[in-house]
Amino acid sequence: MIKIYYLHRGDDVPFYIGYTKHLKNRLNDHRRKKGNEVEMIEIDECLEEDKKTIETMYIHLFKSWGFNLENCNTGGGGPSFHTKESIAKYKNWRKDKKPMLGKKQSKETRKRKSDALKGRPKPKGFGDMMREVRLGVPKPKGFGEKISQANKGKPSKKAKIVIQYDLQGNFIAKYPNTLEAAAKTNSNSSTISKVCRGIFSQTNGYKWSYGK
Repeated sequence: MIKIYYLHRGDDVPFYIGYTKHLKNRLNDHRRKKGNEVEMIEIDECLEEDKKTIETMYIHLFKSWGFNLENCNTGGGGPSFHTKESIAKYKNWRKDKKPMLGKKQSKETRKRKSDALKGRPKPKGFGDMMREVRLGVPKPKGFGEKISQANKGKPSKKAKIVIQYDLQGNFIAKYPNTLEAAAKTNSNSSTISKVCRGIFSQTNGYKWSYGK
């Protein structure tokens, strides 16, 4: 696994984002170049093939928080020395390269990532960081329609059992969810749900309640 980290100079203020397989060796390398006061904080882990994408994500995130990073590019590797010539050479090489962000991963890659991360807790504050990254990012064209079509006619994973009664309160039947109840009684599933929640008293000549 690849470690994602940030550097600070003893004040916990990040000034550099990077990735490495060996944190201790990389820290020693940074201290030789940037001074012995440099400290390293690990913030995430990822697979080898995802390291450039994840580093880029964290650079954008930390810059959006107002940190003045010394990274001389937006992530994914760069020049070895921070000189104008090396930066220009890197930019010239990079200009025709396609960005890693948004690249579709194969099923094998997704499964390998899932297996590697299974059972491992997320770093502290990871959820807040991801929300910041995704804030304002538009969904792909047709995303909502695809989700709607995929879920059409399927009961929610949080579906509750519903019980049907006549208007006198006599038990008639039990259904696994409101969709099936609506289909069997020629009713509306949303209205059945409202009866169960006490918003309406009855619908289509029946009373309803949630069961166990």
